Amino acid sequence: MGGGWPTLNTLRIAKAFLTEPQKKRYCWGIASELKLPPQSVRTQLKLMRDKSWLESEQERIDRSLVVRQSRLLYRITEHGIDSAIAALNQVQWSGTVVLSS
Repeated sequence: MGGGWPTLNTLRIAKAFLTEPQKKRYCWGIASELKLPPQSVRTQLKLMRDKSWLESEQERIDRSLVVRQSRLLYRITEHGIDSAIAALNQVQWSGTVVLSS
């Protein structure tokens, strides 16, 4: 966990992914759920993807039915699950482990 990464916001985002590992999530949904600024979430999602914690894909939408841009969807990888659990186990709040495997 050296070098200042992962940050607490990264760990909060990772924990959200761990609650439903198969669920695909997008930036604004995570930002709203965690009450974080979307730009901060976007930055963390990119870092998490660069470190292979997440994989991403462009949402497929029918533009004739949906009047919005497609979103970039993220899902946690197996490496991300293992890494997030290890990182979360190193962070302790009130003397308790945040998450265990």
